[in-house]
Amino acid sequence: PANTLSLHDALPVLLGALIGEGNSLTLLNGTEVAGTNANSVGIQVVGATLEATSSTIVGGTNGVSIRAGSAATPASTVTLDDTKVVGQNGSAIFVRGDAAGLGAVANITVGNGSSLTGSNGVMLDVQRGGVANMTVNNSALTGDVQLTGNSTAKVTFDQSKIGRASCRERVFA
Repeated sequence: PANTLSLHDALPVLLGALIGEGNSLTLLNGTEVAGTNANSVGIQVVGATLEATSSTIVGGTNGVSIRAGSAATPASTVTLDDTKVVGQNGSAIFVRGDAAGLGAVANITVGNGSSLTGSNGVMLDVQRGGVANMTVNNSALTGDVQLTGNSTAKVTFDQSKIGRASCRERVFA
């Protein structure tokens, strides 16, 4: 593709892109963002906005990671339109609150033939009190929604299909 942003293994940074609080990133037609280190994330969103159209986002672990921002900007918005998100050694989309108890809030729209692929079979993983509100429009998805640590997920399908799905909660001792 003409627009490619890649992070190579030799670099100590583990993110293809980071969108910090109050900021936004728009990916358009044919853009690829990849974190190529085995422990990398394609894009990390922290109290920010990501809009991707006809693009590909790949992470060594998770494709898109949504983390808690500050109390002033706790919510992130991710809009995927005809976009592929891949977690090569983890989940497609990962939502996680912080250790101090601030839960990440993620408003996610997956539309127009977008796909979510996690190598672990998880399309949406919500942890540490995170909240995910995901709307799927005109897309066919396959995978699990996984919740841990008092997290919640609301997934709404509109003119969409889900091939195989389950909702599971992991409990850590």
